[in-house]
Amino acid sequence: MDLSKFSFLDGTIVEPGVYRFVALQDDLAAAGRLHGVILTYRNGVWKGVSVAEGLVACAADGLGRFVAIAESGREIWIHGSELKQGLVAAGVDSPTSNGPLTQVARWGAVQWLAVGTGRQAYRRNASDWERVDRSCKPRSPEERAEVAFLSVDGFHDGEAYAVGWNGEVWTFDGISWLQRPSLTNLSLHGVTCAQDGAVYACGQVGTILKGRGDSWAAVDHTDTEEDLRDICWHVGSVYACSTNLLYRVRGRLVEQVADAPIASTGRLDVCDDVLLSTGLKEVWTLDGSRWTKLV
Repeated sequence: MDLSKFSFLDGTIVEPGVYRFVALQDDLAAAGRLHGVILTYRNGVWKGVSVAEGLVACAADGLGRFVAIAESGREIWIHGSELKQGLVAAGVDSPTSNGPLTQVARWGAVQWLAVGTGRQAYRRNASDWERVDRSCKPRSPEERAEVAFLSVDGFHDGEAYAVGWNGEVWTFDGISWLQRPSLTNLSLHGVTCAQDGAVYACGQVGTILKGRGDSWAAVDHTDTEEDLRDICWHVGSVYACSTNLLYRVRGRLVEQVADAPIASTGRLDVCDDVLLSTGLKEVWTLDGSRWTKLV
């Protein structure tokens, strides 16, 4: 398989040694054809499957279950040899009527959250999705056009966080959403619930926030003004990335990971002690101190 023909949009660790990605085929994208590709790497072998949807994000639980979402609200669910397609929502409450989805994340043991523009939010249990944004989604189309959730993550089934345009931070307890005081009007692109018990968010002009619940503070640094696209916890440290550089957050210091060989990144995922970095044209893993290039 000629991987140079694809652009990678997101990636996740399905289980140890198995990685799955959502991508575009460059020639089809250049021709304006709506499509998506799911690429799987297992034991040095790549396989791909195409779908007629604009896939944008994916997530896995580290135990073999994988879900990808399209902007339109279409989902692709893979577990073992089973592949199913479905809809996150239909009708007036669907992404088709309210704007594109932006991200999906595992939440707790058996749940998933998907978010999108207009502060859309949906929860998936064992097999079905349900709308959970009645307490955060504006009623009028004009208001919905000015807000968006770009990233979501959670500690457990009763505590999740979503961030997005205008520096918005929201918490979800499984029933309702609550907006927290904003520390910035810059867009926040990524959020992670870390093993140190704190929540970290990153965004435009090097913005990094740290907090939990209603207590938040900005990580005051002057180390980078790059737009930070994603953030994660890996082996005792917080990592954030732009589209081409990886950073480690230590207190008020945001330092470039000097030994990282990556030149293209943008999405991060972690399972056990392995970090996955997905860029448009490069995919790397970090296991201990060993970097491995998959693409």
